[in-house]
Amino acid sequence: MFPATLVPSASVRLRLSVPLATDTPWHHSGPNGQAVPAQVKDNGGQVFHVEFAPRVVGEHSVSVAYRGAPVAGSPFSCKVYDVRAIKVKDVAQGSVGKAITFLVETSQAGPGNLEVTVNGGRVPTSAQAQGPHTYAISFTPREAAPHTVDLRFNGEDVPGSPFQCQVAQAARVVVASEGLEKVAVNRPASFTVESDAAGQAAPDVQVLSPSRRPLLVDVAPLQGSGLSSGRYAVHFTPADVGDHSVEVKVGGAHVEGSPFLVKAYDAAKVKVTDINVGTVGKPVFFSINASQAGAGNLEIIVSVNGCNVPNYVQSEGNAKFKVNFKPQEAAPHSLSVRFNGEPVPGSPFTCKVLDWSQVLVSGPGLKACALGRPASITVDPQKAGNGAVPPGGGTCSISVLAPSGRTLPSTTSQSPDNKFTATFTPEEVGRHSLTVALDGEPVRGSPFACNVYDVNKIKVT
Repeated sequence: MFPATLVPSASVRLRLSVPLATDTPWHHSGPNGQAVPAQVKDNGGQVFHVEFAPRVVGEHSVSVAYRGAPVAGSPFSCKVYDVRAIKVKDVAQGSVGKAITFLVETSQAGPGNLEVTVNGGRVPTSAQAQGPHTYAISFTPREAAPHTVDLRFNGEDVPGSPFQCQVAQAARVVVASEGLEKVAVNRPASFTVESDAAGQAAPDVQVLSPSRRPLLVDVAPLQGSGLSSGRYAVHFTPADVGDHSVEVKVGGAHVEGSPFLVKAYDAAKVKVTDINVGTVGKPVFFSINASQAGAGNLEIIVSVNGCNVPNYVQSEGNAKFKVNFKPQEAAPHSLSVRFNGEPVPGSPFTCKVLDWSQVLVSGPGLKACALGRPASITVDPQKAGNGAVPPGGGTCSISVLAPSGRTLPSTTSQSPDNKFTATFTPEEVGRHSLTVALDGEPVRGSPFACNVYDVNKIKVT
């Protein structure tokens, strides 16, 4: 096997030091099967010198015959390569401790071996195939100094080799406030970049929204520091809820941890619903929907008269929650809901809590009444809690059930002092059942029993 280099302006010399007869035929063909012209020179002593100029890379076949029969080893193989066809993508600048990778493409160079050394072999390198003829060469510098990359193909320097790679100290990122944690939409977020290598160019920062749309980013030297100090403030304002990608490069290389994940949230998109009037001793439920607000933490505080009331949160999936608490006082309860420390719209909410056991029911129609005569009862809700029934509002319902199962008609009126009076006329003798409810809540003692009598049925003998 003979190696040969493809050089259009010069021929490659192959010396076959074998004794041949003068009639020894010589034949050489390229990879495409076409014959390649060759010159044969008789050096005497039955030793011949052969020259040919390959025009394409690849494996060439050299056939030699003696008296019509191939000599031992014929046809011989000659692999032709072209080191000038090696393509090397620019070796990027880097930083200490961060892998530097560049690509080498050999598809047009022919067969051969690629050798890479960095700083004379003192820095370990690795090669990974990216395709049939493309290789990713990587090395990780350990010091801030120019690195020399030697690239050879079949022992020959690749054009441009050795290459120079500038290596700087790795930059560090210092987070100011919550610049790289959770940030609110439509509110400026900031962080700082401090480079240990003073004098470097300003950091290159790119912020991408959840839809991969680039945001406007402002990078400026920190106040009181010059351009050469390596200290910069970065500002950006997210507009969409969701994960943002923050890429920070110094000297063309990502800083440690880049790209950073920044979660943008919007507390205004948290919805609190289903806050109804509560009853002392019974669980009160309300709902929270944070599915459109982004990532964050909910803080829920229920209090009455300055004292916290235990509450329990049940997740219903997709950032939706059901909250409940059991009030022990008939007084307005405060419901404070915060998202990432910010009050949600409407917070704090007010939940009215009443004690229906304190409703007073009185009147002649409660225990006994005469048949055919109007009977009345009075319902006083004032002790149930502040605002139990607002003036001119609220509902009081009374249902009168006769012994026969028939429901009697009744009328209800509300007085200026916020009391209710219900009137009905019994039509049957016997035990009647009176169900009394305020705003749908049964009052204490309901249903009441009323015995109806008929004085006309009394006989004296």
